[in-house]
Amino acid sequence: MKKIGIVIPAYRESAGIHLELWKAAWRMFKDRPILGAGLSNYNTLFGHYHSLPFAGRPSWGNAHDTCLFQMAERGLIGLAALQVGMVWMPTLALYCWMGRSGGRADRRWGRLW
Repeated sequence: MKKIGIVIPAYRESAGIHLELWKAAWRMFKDRPILGAGLSNYNTLFGHYHSLPFAGRPSWGNAHDTCLFQMAERGLIGLAALQVGMVWMPTLALYCWMGRSGGRADRRWGRLW
């Protein structure tokens, strides 16, 4: 990739860096799909899944993608927990709130109780 007359490898650009982080997370997930690599092990195991440091850093702390990061560190169980937290809990809260307002949530937006 050329930028201002200087050849820069693709992995040093933002999109290239993210792709490499995602590839490493996907490989971690494929090795341990049920339970994942373990809490806080993405950084520790990153070198096993990406051999070269890129953009001057040996590791980036996380995969820069919530779902892939959860899958890499916590496996399918962690991904399911994430889905509960991000989808089911707000849905349940809205459902309960609609039940308390008698289905008239649009008129009682300011009052929750």
